[in-house]
Amino acid sequence: AMRKHRRVTTDFGSLKGGVRQLSQVLRLEATSDPSRFARLALRLTPDIPPDYGNAILQALGDTEAAIEPGLVFDAVRHVAAFGQADNDHSLSWSLRRQVASDVPDDIVGIVLNRALHADDPGEESWLVPPADDEYTGENSHEADISAGGISTARGAAAWLLGDMVIHDTSGSRTRLIAPSLDQLAGDPSIGVRTCVAH
Repeated sequence: AMRKHRRVTTDFGSLKGGVRQLSQVLRLEATSDPSRFARLALRLTPDIPPDYGNAILQALGDTEAAIEPGLVFDAVRHVAAFGQADNDHSLSWSLRRQVASDVPDDIVGIVLNRALHADDPGEESWLVPPADDEYTGENSHEADISAGGISTARGAAAWLLGDMVIHDTSGSRTRLIAPSLDQLAGDPSIGVRTCVAH
């Protein structure tokens, strides 16, 4: 189905959704049965639209259902190996419930790599106010630097690294991350730097 339904656009005439709509259905299903869909993530290939991988990864971070951490780590390794920038934010999101687990060094390395090298953000989106409300004509925009940072790939990864250090009882994660702290703190994005501060 993921190979067949590759169109991004929505056909409002026939009420057929595109990749984005179908991936949201996938995300809901994966949230309710994360182990099943973590295994499905291992069958994804680089030619499948990244929205589907994102849907599964985001569900792994959202779910309240029990899941073996190793399944999440395997899904992250598999999708990260595609090297698709569109998956960078979701890779970090998928791990947010695993920070108290025994996170393998290679997983810490994947997150650290995204915190240092992901393309997103290209600009400070938190500085750009949204369009005025179409009903009231008002704009109640308040810049939230931290939320703006977390909504980016580098920021989400940096925030997750902070959570990993907070839960680091042995010091092993800290030893992996500490040599990169100066580089992380020098990120060109203010939003990302707020995540590094965390």
